Parts: sequence; structure tokens; C-alpha cells
Amino acid sequence: MTVLGNTGSLEKTGYNFDGWNTAADGTGTDYAPGETFVMEASDVTLYAKWTYSLTLIAGPGGSVNLVSDEYYEDTVVEIEATPATGYQFVNWTISSGDAANVADTSSAITTVTMNEDMLMTANFEGCTPEDFFDFDETSGTITGYDISGGPDVVIPRMID
Repeated sequence: MTVLGNTGSLEKTGYNFDGWNTAADGTGTDYAPGETFVMEASDVTLYAKWTYSLTLIAGPGGSVNLVSDEYYEDTVVEIEATPATGYQFVNWTISSGDAANVADTSSAITTVTMNEDMLMTANFEGCTPEDFFDFDETSGTITGYDISGGPDVVIPRMID
């Protein structure tokens, strides 16, 4: 027997069709459209599988751990934004979906609970030396940066 795709007008608002399963709760055997299986003596009931889409976009200055994938309802997905050298992560912005589905939009590593299609962008910005250490011009003291035991470091004088 060859499994058909969603050839009729079967739809569920807000979801994406993702094939068939032998159990209503999705715990049975999955069948993709075009796949074949041997029909036993008894009837086989196939239930539509419905998913949500998660799409991540990396803004200039970084990357994300996935681009797009499909997930079942209430699946919790860990996402990660990684800044390129010279950049830092700013936040996630949501173009489609509810920000309430994201655990922390200000964290580069966070989770998304899939309750609808989500389109998110990881935002990055260029770093300045002040993002890494503090320089007290009066005393010449640098804090937040350890150069002990390392190579010689030349720190240029900041000019206003």
C-alpha cells in the first residue's frame, strides 16, 4: 500500500501537515507521503500529524544553531545565537509568534515552547574595547582584563 499525501482539503488552522501516524497521539508508526507498507488482514487507520515551524535568522555579526525545523505542539526547543569575533549578542526579536513562547529573549541560549509557528531573529552588535574592560584615565588602571602570564599587550591611548 502506498501512503498518499494530504491530497484532500484536510487542514488544521495554524498547523503544518507532516505526514501520518498509526496512533492518534503520534506514538505509533510514522508514514511519509509516498512511503509504502504491507497491508495486514485488519484495517489500518492513519492519523494526520500536525507540527509548528521554527525559523531562526542570524542578523549581521553572528550565527544560530538551526535555520528551520518542524516541531510538535508543546515541544521545548533549545536555541542558541553565537556572536562572531568582534560582536556581542543583543537579543532575539520575534517577527511571527508570541514572545511569551520564548523563555528569555535577552539570552543568547534560551528555549522556545512550540505552540505556534515562530520566526525569530538573533541580533548582534559590534563590540568596543569598553565592552571588555574598564579603563580609568586618571589612574591608568585597567580592570576586567587579565594580561598576567600572557604575551606583551599594547593598549593604545584613547583620544577624545
